[in-house]
Amino acid sequence: MSKPLPSSDFRASRYMLEKDDFALAKGEYAGPTNLIDEATWRSIVGLPDDVSIRTSDRYGPQLAQMWEFWGMWPRVVGVVQALSKDCKESPTAIAACDAGDEFQAGTYAALVGYYRVA
Repeated sequence: MSKPLPSSDFRASRYMLEKDDFALAKGEYAGPTNLIDEATWRSIVGLPDDVSIRTSDRYGPQLAQMWEFWGMWPRVVGVVQALSKDCKESPTAIAACDAGDEFQAGTYAALVGYYRVA
């Protein structure tokens, strides 16, 4: 059995975003209608949670820097799109958007330990 994090560690608990946290949200969240069982939940999230805690214990500044760089990328995308006659048809603009998704996913993969795409 794993040792729980102290309650003072911000990583020790999970929370759900509120409706106002989303750009588009219709209605209120109705709550669970077909809840996963605890054993399956723990089986799915146990290893990624453990790896996330251990990775962020040792590489917090590097993760923060990767996330900051990802956060800058939308500005690059905006400039590339502005330089395109039709950004929906521009291979460069499309690739820039896709790269942003990969930068975000890569940072998350490094945090949770999924180093290969399934």
